[in-house]
Amino acid sequence: MKVLLSQSVMDDLIESVRSASLRGIVNVSAIAEEIRTRNAVANIALEDIVAHVMAHAQLLNAAMEFDAQA
Repeated sequence: MKVLLSQSVMDDLIESVRSASLRGIVNVSAIAEEIRTRNAVANIALEDIVAHVMAHAQLLNAAMEFDAQA
């Protein structure tokens, strides 16, 4: 089941993924953690944010990596 995110969280996610894709490779795990931290009050599970980050990166046809240590 896909979780719907608030408009403010989606705006943050879209801008973060777009910015990362312009710099090169989208680090899905790192971006999702940053978004979760910035929007902690929304109490969204990390895996839900990861799914949305991956989906948006795919829409942009961006290269992705899944290194949580970066």
